[in-house]
Amino acid sequence: MVKLINKQQFMAALHCSTTKFWQIAKQDPDFPEPHVTIGTKKLWLESQVNNYIENDLKGKKIEIKKAA
Repeated sequence: MVKLINKQQFMAALHCSTTKFWQIAKQDPDFPEPHVTIGTKKLWLESQVNNYIENDLKGKKIEIKKAA
C-alpha cells in the first residue's frame, strides 16, 4: 500500500523548521520531488522520504544561509 506524507510530516522526520526544510530542498539535488501536488499542497511517498533520510542525506552538510 502506498502511503503519502505531507510537508509537516516530512519536516517532523527531518526534525527541522519550514525554513530549513525549503533550504534543504533547494540545495540538495537528491531531495525527493513531491509525488503529487494538489493545489498548493505537496505530498511525498513515505518510502521515498525514508530512503532519502536513511541513504541520501547521511553525511551531507547543508549550509543554512541567513537572510541579509
